[in-house]
Amino acid sequence: MAVDDPEQARESTRPAKSEGWKIPLPLLLFLTTTLVAAAITIPIAVLSDNGATATVNDIVSLLRENYGKVRQVSDKITTELSTVYEIIQVNAANQAVRAVTDQMVTGVPVDFYSKDALLFAYEESIIRSNFIFSAGFFRADNLDKILVSTPYGPGVYCMANSTDPTGKTCQALAITAVTPAGAVAKSLAPFVGYSPPSTATGPNAVWDQTPIFIYEGGTTWLGIFGLAWCQWQGLALGEAAAGDPVGRHLIITKFERISILLAGIQTTPNTAIAVWLRNAGSLIATNQAASVLDPSSVAQNPNAGQSFLPTTYPNAFISSASRFLFAAHGGTPQVLPNSTSNTFDGSGGKLFVESRRFDGGAGLDLTIMVVIPESDLLGAIKAARKKVIGTSIGIAFAMLGLATATSFLVTLPLRRLTKVMQQATNMDFSALTGGFLAGRPQISELAIMQRTFETMLRRFASAIESNKKLQMGRMGVTSSLTSATPNSTTPLKG
Repeated sequence: MAVDDPEQARESTRPAKSEGWKIPLPLLLFLTTTLVAAAITIPIAVLSDNGATATVNDIVSLLRENYGKVRQVSDKITTELSTVYEIIQVNAANQAVRAVTDQMVTGVPVDFYSKDALLFAYEESIIRSNFIFSAGFFRADNLDKILVSTPYGPGVYCMANSTDPTGKTCQALAITAVTPAGAVAKSLAPFVGYSPPSTATGPNAVWDQTPIFIYEGGTTWLGIFGLAWCQWQGLALGEAAAGDPVGRHLIITKFERISILLAGIQTTPNTAIAVWLRNAGSLIATNQAASVLDPSSVAQNPNAGQSFLPTTYPNAFISSASRFLFAAHGGTPQVLPNSTSNTFDGSGGKLFVESRRFDGGAGLDLTIMVVIPESDLLGAIKAARKKVIGTSIGIAFAMLGLATATSFLVTLPLRRLTKVMQQATNMDFSALTGGFLAGRPQISELAIMQRTFETMLRRFASAIESNKKLQMGRMGVTSSLTSATPNSTTPLKG
């Protein structure tokens, strides 16, 4: 079959040129948008992770800071105790006190209530520290006693019967006022029924081994803890002689003061701090609102309530942490190492538990425990991290969706336009009437290109149509001319 168009014939016989590797436009758009999404989401994720790690480091610093604050509390306790040690020595050396204690005769009762100078000296000493509840002196036979308390507080006055010393009379003592000149306003009331325990017998000061609570009225109980120091007649504190001491100087402290110190520490919301006697295991202070008084002990002895053990205290963090701590280190408070640092799995999550042994001197052996729930430290961080990661994933999916949508918005119109072009190369202009070019792409550049191509295609189709008509006209003229030409073989007529 002959080819009418020589140029087309040459194109059809020309070897196809290699166009090399080409990247599809949809893939290019998808990869571009994905790269943009990664450029946004990956830095966000990295920054959030780094920020969370930095925050964890900050929290570790906070842990150390909290433990440091507990050290500050131990320093404050040391300061309070130093004041107690100083005051008891000052009282023992006070001339008004020595004038009474150095003149005591075995078996002869002493009426401490009548000694205004002695009462004034004790009253002046206890107002130096709000850690001190009362100060006084007990004879060695434990019969004659005097404890001067804070104003209107329940002090103690006991005097042995001269004919029957065991039939001593004890009353509650109240110092209502003192004057700079030494005058003392005082009163006695029925005895409240308590006597601070003391085990002091030698020349060294000794703290009580068990704290007690005394009833103050209503629903109020006061936790007290005593320091006793024996004195031999005519000698200074710390010196001993043959025979028994003349008696014991006492300082009674309010150990709830330690709870006030602990509550003043700024910690995370649920951090729990507890202080207990190492040997007895009795709590003497916490930073919690609940008292360390065990109500069940009051029913057994209304005048000498006992403290909770740390394992039975009504705070889940303190009770569970102390149980874990004892179980991990020998089973009892007495055998705890001087310093521990543990992490335990509690019912509410991990607990960071730190304990320190504190030696207050004179047999005062304490343990300070700090419990910090993991939720206080890491809960907010984990929530923030999850939120940022979730946001990053959301952005990534949104960008992938955008990439897909963009690919469709760009490539579908181009594919449709490419198909029309391929048809046009085969002289097929049905796209002009078939509606293929009726819709316009949403992208303005593609819309302009389609409109321009449609205009070009219409003009091209019109030109071809005009050319066909012209060719048809020429063919008709040629045909008529041919039919009108005389046959050369026809003879001419003359």
